[in-house]
Amino acid sequence: MGDINTVLITPTNGIANKGKRKIETSEDDIVWPPTVIVENTRLAKTEDGRWTGIGNIEMAQILQEIGHTNGKPKSAWGKEGHRGQVVVQYQPTLEGLKEAERLHEHFKMNARGREEWSKVRPFWHGLPGHEGLEEGPDFVRLDEETNEKKRVLYGYLACVSDMDKVPKKKQKCHMTVNKRDVKDMAAAQIKPEASVSF
Repeated sequence: MGDINTVLITPTNGIANKGKRKIETSEDDIVWPPTVIVENTRLAKTEDGRWTGIGNIEMAQILQEIGHTNGKPKSAWGKEGHRGQVVVQYQPTLEGLKEAERLHEHFKMNARGREEWSKVRPFWHGLPGHEGLEEGPDFVRLDEETNEKKRVLYGYLACVSDMDKVPKKKQKCHMTVNKRDVKDMAAAQIKPEASVSF
């Protein structure tokens, strides 16, 4: 697709650096390859105190049910088990970016995006009186067809500040890019060449 201005993300601190100069970032400065973070995917604690959660195959099925089949889900794990996040990575192309944005918009249009997650997240982390993950409609809903409890998922396009949510093994291969640059580069490549008359 040509040269796109990318900046390596330092895995140790998640801050974008170019040489020694700190770079100002915005929500347009996204993790590359395009990545969507799906939140609220923890399910329960086991007897040994570790968390279980939605796995890669189950997340792929959930995404397929809502019409998103191009991303590759990867559950995030930590010392206490499942971290409650699934990272969905797309191809490092304009089409991959469009698919990631489409999933991002799906969550946002259903009031389950970054902003909504930031409002319910403190309760998810177990503030006093909210220790259970199954409290309230912000975390679990009852499926009317199957009569089963299902997690309410939140999701958003990963920007530089979300780098700590990307699994450690994958951080080393992630860059940051301004999504406007990707779209501009793609637009420049598909413009028809000006006709020359003699």
